[in-house]
Amino acid sequence: MKDPMLYYQDQIDLWVQERNAETDPGMIKMADELIRELQILNAEFQKVMFAYLVRGVGLTLKAKFAWAVLLPDATHPGKFRYQSFNETGFTGHSTADTAEEVVLEMFKDGYREVDDDVLERLSVSETWQKGMMITDLISQVNRGALSFDEANRQYEELVA
Repeated sequence: MKDPMLYYQDQIDLWVQERNAETDPGMIKMADELIRELQILNAEFQKVMFAYLVRGVGLTLKAKFAWAVLLPDATHPGKFRYQSFNETGFTGHSTADTAEEVVLEMFKDGYREVDDDVLERLSVSETWQKGMMITDLISQVNRGALSFDEANRQYEELVA
């Protein structure tokens, strides 16, 4: 992958080339609109990348109702991941070769607002604790350590 920091700038440069080669006024107008939108995205992304340069691993970004934290990938040494979560616990992850690539993926996936210490705040809530217990039940069923029926019984106790 090219330098992730230049992702949006590279797109701007390509559209400027296309626009300059275009003769159709409608296509020129469309290219100008795309260039303006990409310039806005680039400015937002550069702010996020600056936050990454300041904070490094541990950078946490917020989307509407979810967050993502940048981490070294424990299952693939030398790679990085973002771990997504919401108020009920962890919801997924995405892995890439470099931290910068992960930050770009976070941004493209809608995580754009820096939100320090949110994981610490959420992880002590009752909603988070219940969510993590439910996640553990699912994990136990998937590993064969707990039957589906027993997991459902325990789930019903948790949500009662």
